[in-house]
Amino acid sequence: MKDIKILQPTKDELEKLKVYSWPIWECGVSKFDWEYDEDETCYILEGKVIVETEDGKKYEIKKGDLVTFPK
Repeated sequence: MKDIKILQPTKDELEKLKVYSWPIWECGVSKFDWEYDEDETCYILEGKVIVETEDGKKYEIKKGDLVTFPK
């Protein structure tokens, strides 16, 4: 399994990716299983999340992080 990638992008990098035109997904406090059919990149606008992978790795993702989840 590939690792989750977490970056702290610059404003220029965000503009190049057109992040501000991406749809916004909101979720309250919850716990659920999730998987992606293809690599998925997210930019965290607020809050934080702890992601635990099937192999037991834990990632804390927070406001300002650009995250890529592998397929």
